[in-house]
Amino acid sequence: MELQVTLCDKNDSVVGAWERRFEKNPEVRIVTGDIFSCGSDAVVLPGNSYGFLVRGLELQASELFGFELQDLVRKKIREDYNGELLVGQGLVIPCAGLGNEETPCTHLIYVSACRTPRSIDGTLNAYLAARGAFLAIAQPEAEEIKSVALPGIGTGESGMPVEICARQMRYAYSIFSGRRGYGDKNLTRLTRREDKLRRMPKPPREDTADPGDQDGD
Repeated sequence: MELQVTLCDKNDSVVGAWERRFEKNPEVRIVTGDIFSCGSDAVVLPGNSYGFLVRGLELQASELFGFELQDLVRKKIREDYNGELLVGQGLVIPCAGLGNEETPCTHLIYVSACRTPRSIDGTLNAYLAARGAFLAIAQPEAEEIKSVALPGIGTGESGMPVEICARQMRYAYSIFSGRRGYGDKNLTRLTRREDKLRRMPKPPREDTADPGDQDGD
């Protein structure tokens, strides 16, 4: 699947972490700014499992598309996911008919990054949410989407350190793009990878050619 991936955030430290981690992925566009102004077909909206749009990017989306957006998201979660969108699951919301003016994107990808609003530091939730967003875009109802923008998942009020977020998001992208397999034939390797994804990456060495990959993902 050909998909233009953009990573966009207003926080310079998030963007800097992405630039280091995605150094070997020049096809990924990394920009600083408002994610709703970056020109992508779809914008990923990380939220909670119940569809309450109460903070950060969720609240900004409500202001842009109208507060009926929350009703739409919650209705879809109730009808299609038995009332709870598990962390790492994502759903596609067409923007046609939302808001009073021309919308800045054609679709929203709502993905659960936490069960209820809280810190996700020490979890794999940035990886799970990014993976869920990519899986949602691969569904038939999202076939019109040719470009997608993702924010720094969990780096705001949810408290995830930017370097850990960048590492987890790159791992999700590496699997989605086919550069890395899941490694699901080896439980020991999976356990080691999970522990590594939770930890702060080591600082790059000056003699390292690729600082973004100095300690792997």
